[in-house]
Amino acid sequence: MIENQNVQEVYSKIERLVVKTPCVYSPYLSEITKASVYLKLENMQRTGSFKERGVLSFLLHHQGEGLRQVVTASAGNHAQSVALHAASFGITATIFMPIRTANTKVAETERLRGEVRLVGENYDEAYAAAQDFSRSLNIPYLHAYNDRQVIMGQASVALEVCQQVGVPDALFVPVGGGGLIAGMGQFFVNISGSKSPKIIGVEAEDYQSMAQALDKGKMQSSPLKRTIAEGIAVRKVGEHTSGICKNLPLMLTAVSDEQIQSAIILLVEKQKTVAEGAGAASVAALLSDEYRHSFRDKTVVLVVSGGNIDISLLARLTAQELIKSSRLSRMSIVIKDSPGSLSALLQTITRASGNIVDIRHERMFAKIRWNEVFVDVTVETKNELHERMMYFALKSEGYVINPQHSGV
Repeated sequence: MIENQNVQEVYSKIERLVVKTPCVYSPYLSEITKASVYLKLENMQRTGSFKERGVLSFLLHHQGEGLRQVVTASAGNHAQSVALHAASFGITATIFMPIRTANTKVAETERLRGEVRLVGENYDEAYAAAQDFSRSLNIPYLHAYNDRQVIMGQASVALEVCQQVGVPDALFVPVGGGGLIAGMGQFFVNISGSKSPKIIGVEAEDYQSMAQALDKGKMQSSPLKRTIAEGIAVRKVGEHTSGICKNLPLMLTAVSDEQIQSAIILLVEKQKTVAEGAGAASVAALLSDEYRHSFRDKTVVLVVSGGNIDISLLARLTAQELIKSSRLSRMSIVIKDSPGSLSALLQTITRASGNIVDIRHERMFAKIRWNEVFVDVTVETKNELHERMMYFALKSEGYVINPQHSGV
């Protein structure tokens, strides 16, 4: 059992070493849900995620034991947190990462002075190798979530939320291995003489491992699948975390990659904050049909657990969201191969207030007549209505349009 006094004691030790992240009011999310919505921005930690809290709790707890070395396995945020804070205490951190881990994550972990070993095709294989290494050399293993000290460190997020906005009516927390939801959930349940919030854990659609563990009474391994929310793509939750969660009034929901993608872009565009897939899962859940209208006039806190998203992935997601929302359109048109034909087409688009982003014309390889030109045009528009008006203007001038990847 984790008591709030334990969490307070841990927090008193780690608070000078972590960022007390803001819990900011979101006007946009509040307006569309008719609730008072706050974002707990753990993406603003030095390494970009809440993982630092649990790592520091573990290291400080064992510091008096002459801790000189730790071992862990991770493919992301936990690795960077361990590397950073172990180095600050003069502790050697050996971190096992899957061979296919993104180069940027490996490089950042090494930059923070972690000793990286690339082993295995996936996290499970890296974890098994790390466990063997730990046992063979009798080196303490710093688990990413299945450890009491780590869980108490993650619970400090709830302590800060209480200090910043009080006890909310609803709390949305991303769930991978379960350390964050176990710590935060237990903290709020422990508060005596106060209302207990609805605690909603959010899992990736293809990795509902906590739901399986709680429904079936034992840990189940989810299949290996690719997901945009790799930070919560955990096949098997921890025994400690599931043990705590089974005694909490916990609700679980799952969100798709498509929902998470929209939430990432919403946070960038409306909140001016960058979240990774796992970090945006809480926002995606609130905006789902299940919860969007469930908390009218209530206070809701969404934990944005991390912000370590690859910049090239963010660029791709942004483009896809612009296309999905009819703010970026591409169309193919066949025009006459005569002077002024291309200029006339572009003028029609311009009069319709379309902003031409890219244009390509083809004479040789397209299936067209000898006196025609095939033109591909990419255009920025304001919304679906504006896109439709632009297409109407083109059709009114006699153009036959083949829209690509648009809502038309």
